[in-house]
Amino acid sequence: MGAMTTNRLVLTNANVIDCVGERPIVGGSVVIERGQIAEVLDGSRPPDTRNADVIDLEGMHLHLPAIVRDLPAGGKRLVQRVDGYRHTLVAGVETYVDGEWTGAAPGRLVRGVA
Repeated sequence: MGAMTTNRLVLTNANVIDCVGERPIVGGSVVIERGQIAEVLDGSRPPDTRNADVIDLEGMHLHLPAIVRDLPAGGKRLVQRVDGYRHTLVAGVETYVDGEWTGAAPGRLVRGVA
């Protein structure tokens, strides 16, 4: 994730499978502070979203990964589609709206390290 404005990220309306509990937490929240999970909430109380970047996962659907061979010389890459994003911006330019590419391709190709 690119330009986070804080060291605190809150994911809301998440289905959490923590491999410790007996059942998945449906509609829970995950609080991440400085890159580490700080708290997992079961939805019985809302997370503290003050001074945090918040991503609401309600309506999101992550598809299974797939290998796509669309690179030069038959090269392959791994892609994973997701439904539910309303807008995607790159360098301040809207590149996807409701999962459809706008045709915009801002930015530049970076080759090697300068």
